[in-house]
Amino acid sequence: MKKAQKLIKAQVAGLYKKLGNCVQVNIMDLGKILDAAENILVAGGAIEDAEVAMAAAIAKYRVN
Repeated sequence: MKKAQKLIKAQVAGLYKKLGNCVQVNIMDLGKILDAAENILVAGGAIEDAEVAMAAAIAKYRVN
């Protein structure tokens, strides 16, 4: 189980690096953005669905 959690965290970090590059967000909202994708992956969803969820969360919480 620990290995699966590490893999999911790595996938979420990769998605944020891809989608959140040069996007300014409040540090307090960063957890919400990461959780949007992580919750989908933990539930067994596809990486594409997690990417869509993270993109929506970034659009919601972006400052610039």
